[in-house]
Amino acid sequence: MSHDFNFQPTAMLVLETGESFPGLYVGKSQRVTGILCFNTSMTGYQETLSDPSYAGQILVFTFPHIGNVGTNAQDQEALQPHLQAVVLGDQITLPSNYRSESSLSSWFKKYEIPTIVGVDTRALVHTIRNYGKPLKAAIVPYENQGQDLQSSQHNAKEALTLDNDYTQVVSTKTPYVWEGGRPYAKANKKESFPQNYKLVLVDYGAKANIMRILVSLDCTIQVVPPTMSFSDIQKYNPDGIILSNGPGDPCSVSSIIHENIKTLIVSDYPILGICFGYQLLALAYQAHVVKMSCGHHGINHPVLEIDTGKILITSQNHEFAVDETTLPASLIPTYRSLFDGSLEGFKVFNKPITAVQFHPEACPGPLDANYILEDFIGDVIRNAQAH
Repeated sequence: MSHDFNFQPTAMLVLETGESFPGLYVGKSQRVTGILCFNTSMTGYQETLSDPSYAGQILVFTFPHIGNVGTNAQDQEALQPHLQAVVLGDQITLPSNYRSESSLSSWFKKYEIPTIVGVDTRALVHTIRNYGKPLKAAIVPYENQGQDLQSSQHNAKEALTLDNDYTQVVSTKTPYVWEGGRPYAKANKKESFPQNYKLVLVDYGAKANIMRILVSLDCTIQVVPPTMSFSDIQKYNPDGIILSNGPGDPCSVSSIIHENIKTLIVSDYPILGICFGYQLLALAYQAHVVKMSCGHHGINHPVLEIDTGKILITSQNHEFAVDETTLPASLIPTYRSLFDGSLEGFKVFNKPITAVQFHPEACPGPLDANYILEDFIGDVIRNAQAH
């Protein structure tokens, strides 16, 4: 989507390939580098922007009308955003919604997120898709752009890659009990659970809506840091454990995190891995995780439930995938992408452990997969009754 308004460029997006895209700064003018990724969602931009899984990335929206519902505290997925910058194809739309508390422009300024508008995002996304590997970029002031292009290209090449341990940046440092309320848009519960179950959520960069939905299912959520030991997790006497979403390459996190999960999977606890947590579980079972060419980022991704043939429309945000050919016999494939055939879920034979690559909590996105969280509570109940 190329811009449809006239402006004098004040910013420039420079790719590591040397290609450049002029634009207009919104708010603070500053240099920034990161990995480019694009999101195809037509709704839910605030939830997307505040998703901790975008740490280290420059987010490009393919949909032109961004800002039309403003921003509000309820739609925040983390206390603060962690992405590097934002690229838009058009001017930020003025808010017109009864839930709006402030404009998106004000939100960007509040969190000091470098943002440029007026970029030819159609051409940019085409470049990202065809590059075949993570594409680094820099956003720089436009003045003296001719002389500055070579040094800006060098800045882009020096951007941090996704194989950094971003969990240290986005996760909680201290344990806490979730008291952030329930979801704004509620899914229908299939059943009422007989008691309040305590779940431990290991935070690698968790989206708030995971906790909101679990609370609406009458659970108490104890959130813990990603490096908390198994023995310390046991002290909370949990009925089940959630391994959350998070940013970056799961192979690059602390060895302590990997060792903790290896200990968890030999316990009797029901475990649900979501996105990054799904990848970490696969690694614990000696499967391989591979980098995708440009990842899955959007809320219209069709996924096949292998056992039933049912198709879910899901919310996804990941740059890495589990290589299905490397799964051990104990891991049973459960979901597969209908876009590219990549593995989207598995369960562990004869153990209450399940994992999905997509986001069952959505936000933004359709509620098709909400039942996965409820099914997990069913596993928790059965495990509690058996013990």
